[in-house]
Amino acid sequence: MDWSGATLTTAGLGALVYGLIRLQTERSDTLGLAAVIGGLIILAFFIYEQMRARHPMMPLALFRSRSFSIANLYTLLMYTALGGSLYFFPFVLIDVQKYTPTAAGAAGLPFVFLVFPGGKRVRPPSLRRDRASDRTLPIAASPTQEPTAGSARNNGMGGAVPLRSV
Repeated sequence: MDWSGATLTTAGLGALVYGLIRLQTERSDTLGLAAVIGGLIILAFFIYEQMRARHPMMPLALFRSRSFSIANLYTLLMYTALGGSLYFFPFVLIDVQKYTPTAAGAAGLPFVFLVFPGGKRVRPPSLRRDRASDRTLPIAASPTQEPTAGSARNNGMGGAVPLRSV
């Protein structure tokens, strides 16, 4: 168990989240700004510590592989977009389209029925025998998300939707 890595990530991410929450209310909050900067410094020290550790929590040598790095970058971008869209989707339906909260929640059900059953059919890379099929997972995951995104695009809103502060 990499106790120093676990401690540094917990402290770094905790300070970063605390600082970002504090900065939501007031941009010039010195405690919030100090927490964000401190969290980033702790996370940078985590990376340095992982380079030196005998049994690191996250072996940085994995990132020397171009395929691994690109797959992780793709996953980060895909789930950032997915998380943002799933966060704002009900707000747009309630505020702009005047859905009830129950109807807005029900409008997200097609996503569940399209994505999660398809995920069981795509085998994880660790269970594959041929290395040429390592691209199957991201390629198979993207089209399952498109019908939900397409239905949100074609619901009559058109163009950009102004969102008020939550």
